[in-house]
Amino acid sequence: MIGRLSTGGGALHLGSDGAVSVLRSDGSPAVAGDGVGAELVLAALGRRPAAFRGAERALGVDMTNWAVVVDETWLVKVPLVWGGSERTVRQLARLAAGGSRSAGLSPRLGGLVPWELPGREAASAAIVTELVPEATDGWTWAVDDVLSWLEGEAPEPEWPAELGELVAELHAALSAEARGEVAASPSGDLRERILDALATALELVEGDTRVRWANRMPRLRALVDDAPSSPGGVRFPVHGDLHVGQFLRTTGPDGSPRYLVVDFDGDPQHPERELDIAAVDVAHLLVSVDLVGSIVQRRLGRRDERVLSWAGRARATLLEAYRSGLEARDLGRASGSPLFDERAVPALEVEQFARELAYARRYLPRWEYAPDGALSARYAPADDAQTEENPWTPPASSTT
Repeated sequence: MIGRLSTGGGALHLGSDGAVSVLRSDGSPAVAGDGVGAELVLAALGRRPAAFRGAERALGVDMTNWAVVVDETWLVKVPLVWGGSERTVRQLARLAAGGSRSAGLSPRLGGLVPWELPGREAASAAIVTELVPEATDGWTWAVDDVLSWLEGEAPEPEWPAELGELVAELHAALSAEARGEVAASPSGDLRERILDALATALELVEGDTRVRWANRMPRLRALVDDAPSSPGGVRFPVHGDLHVGQFLRTTGPDGSPRYLVVDFDGDPQHPERELDIAAVDVAHLLVSVDLVGSIVQRRLGRRDERVLSWAGRARATLLEAYRSGLEARDLGRASGSPLFDERAVPALEVEQFARELAYARRYLPRWEYAPDGALSARYAPADDAQTEENPWTPPASSTT
């Protein structure tokens, strides 16, 4: 241990490898109910709110943070590596600087617990945000909406247009500083980066997934070849891991849906990519619409052409809403320095499919069906594909 931060009854320990541990007074790992989360909330707020009880519960799966809900009001996260929250802190500051509208795109920041150690740049030991009541993430509400529509219980979902507009607002706020400094900046050879991702995915996948992936490889490479090697548009601190699961949905004061963007930690597979182009976020979000389609088909227990048609319409609607949102903010094609170079999107979608497959292979095998199904539907096999392939069918399960 090279650093210790007392919370009162517990403590945070920093190891020589940069890993952070959250511990009880006896040195064992702290969990929800031990009181450490409540102590961190009070430290971040700098006061004791009225009726504060300090009741804790675990948030659930979070692979990068120790996360606890306190009094069903606050969410406290401790990054499990030194400095792991700094990107989030910077992004929330940028949204706050954009005014009340952009600040309202994410849950309200309650406060930070600073941690300073000799020889290290100061970091936040914990970040506390307001818990959004009765909110669910997009992997739940987006799938449920499509299923309700298929079953005739609701109209076709309107959220693709709503998310497109919201992402335009998000990008306008996050890019404000960068737009003032540079007009455009290359981000390295985009094509080389994507071809590396393709090669990695092909090396990892096996069985029917590999056959389907390999049969489409010529078409995927052609999309990469068509992309600009150095796209236009400002490089700025994009969200970096934007998919429908990053949008919480709750009900606004007027009864309409309210969406909030969460998890500004960036791309867990490439945390170094803090600055990128808007097309990266857009491509990732479009791919996630296709992934929603895979989950829906898994819930249905069959491949369903209606879902594939819906995914195509939803993607087009989302993209058009994003374009319109940029135009409304004078950041679109009609402006002197457009934020979004759409030419890069098809190749960046290919990259995201490759990364989804690689992620599933390395960390979450039960997820492989989703990018496999979406990729198989989005791209046809090459005309000269040498290997006969089995059609994709969803695995037997009624859950994601």
